[in-house]
Amino acid sequence: MLTLDFMWKMKYISLLLAVFSLISCQPNYNIKNSHYCVDTLSIQPQKMTESLGVSDYSVDSIVRLKLSGNVFLSNADKMIFLKNRIFILDKFQSKKIWVFDGAGSFLYTIGEVGKSLSEFIEGPSDFDVDESEGKLYAYDKWKGEMLIFSDKGKFLENKKIEDILPTSFAIEKNGNFVFSIKDMSMGRANYELSVYSPSMQPVCNLKALKEESLYLPANYQFSKNNGHVYYIPILSDSVFRIANDTIDKLIWVDFDKQFISAKDRSDLFTMKHPSNGNHVKQINDYQESDNWVYVSYVYKGIVYSYIKNKKSGKIINTPVLIDGLFSPQRVILHGDQLICFLPDDFNSSLLYMRSKMKEAWKKQYALTNIKIQHMIDSQMSNPAIVYLHLK
Repeated sequence: MLTLDFMWKMKYISLLLAVFSLISCQPNYNIKNSHYCVDTLSIQPQKMTESLGVSDYSVDSIVRLKLSGNVFLSNADKMIFLKNRIFILDKFQSKKIWVFDGAGSFLYTIGEVGKSLSEFIEGPSDFDVDESEGKLYAYDKWKGEMLIFSDKGKFLENKKIEDILPTSFAIEKNGNFVFSIKDMSMGRANYELSVYSPSMQPVCNLKALKEESLYLPANYQFSKNNGHVYYIPILSDSVFRIANDTIDKLIWVDFDKQFISAKDRSDLFTMKHPSNGNHVKQINDYQESDNWVYVSYVYKGIVYSYIKNKKSGKIINTPVLIDGLFSPQRVILHGDQLICFLPDDFNSSLLYMRSKMKEAWKKQYALTNIKIQHMIDSQMSNPAIVYLHLK
């Protein structure tokens, strides 16, 4: 007997083929050629610095996320902080979007699985929040639909996304949607960024898809800061800034000749799996505020964090973001703050490390901020949000 998961995957493959066939018969709306400026950000991955020490930051507050019943939140695949609310997508475990207020009180979840208009086939694939009205938009890739909820979590409506199968999206300040897609239909101009109106009608395509960029898409290629949307192509050393349906800036990251070669990128696409070597393989995240730049990238198979103070020029470049026992799973750069997510198994993991590391654990404990020490000593079992103020 065929499983439900197998049936849906076959349906999705059939939908892919149908959509590509449909698109190839339709006119392609124009690719918007924007004359953007180019900034260069220089990162020397081989020059590792010390991590953020206790003198580099202060702890503004620690907010425990209050969950009721036998519920766990051990993963944050995507996190948004907006209007004193915290939105967390746990895509693979609870398969829900969790919403809390600024004090950590639970408000609601989105992601019920089922067949009704307000439910998902396998949970939300991606989400974003409209800054003006606070509406939450959750995308279900299996339905090919955007499900829309009020700022109180009430289902409002759903909209079909015609002609494309996006992988991730972001909402611009003007209310339009930017979708990341990989249109690989034959015999036509390919593109990877499409702008749609709030009614899900195509507006324009922003970026042509070059041959060397034809990769299987990843999740969550967008970040948002200061009213701008940032887009990171797959296996790229560049970040595109988007505002008002236009690419207005490209940030090229100069990795000091350590970025993966074009040949290796081609080998990856053909599934030849070249060795990592001493190369930077991917920018995972880019965030920017008035005073700071944050970049997450993969070097020698390890995730590095890069933080630069624009005013002083001080740089942190390290695989261990913060000294001591504090290891956030995900961070948001918000002004001069780093908003950090700690999963509910944070303390239990530390207790296990304590029994194994012993003297080394004590040394790491001594390097930890005193407020974080108190949190560890309390043996907190809830997930938490920690607000760090960068100095």
